Amino acid sequence: MCRATFLALTAAGFVTSLTWAEDGEAPEFRIAGTAFYCEATIVIGPNKRGASSAAPQGKAVILYDPEIMATLPYLEPFVYAHECAHHALGHTSPAGLLREGHAFREKELAADCWAAETLVASGEANIVREQIELFRSQADQRSGPRYPLYTERAAKLAACALK
Repeated sequence: MCRATFLALTAAGFVTSLTWAEDGEAPEFRIAGTAFYCEATIVIGPNKRGASSAAPQGKAVILYDPEIMATLPYLEPFVYAHECAHHALGHTSPAGLLREGHAFREKELAADCWAAETLVASGEANIVREQIELFRSQADQRSGPRYPLYTERAAKLAACALK
């Protein structure tokens, strides 16, 4: 990752909780490629949110931390489609995802819907069905305090996938 992109992600708060190696080296970040559902560059590395979107210097980026994501009820293709949705729907800025109170929750549901529609259109309805079941299995939990409940997200995915 180029230094400017790393600094922009740091300034946006995407890489604030870094774990430094014992020898004092900076954490590893690597570019994994381009997301299938959009033109965002996928960067693998530490991210306190698990997965998030940013647009440092106007370039779409998805920062993905496989260790944190492994603890959450998400399928990887769904996550990439969801994060692409934030770019496609204009939810990102050079400083990262725009997080505005109630609008944040609505943006998450809109990104879920875009992801469901995109996955179905790509012939990957099975991923949407599996994601719905994962969300339903989590009952009334959520990813964080401002996120919609998983049951609400499951309902939104089902409604969008059946359009």
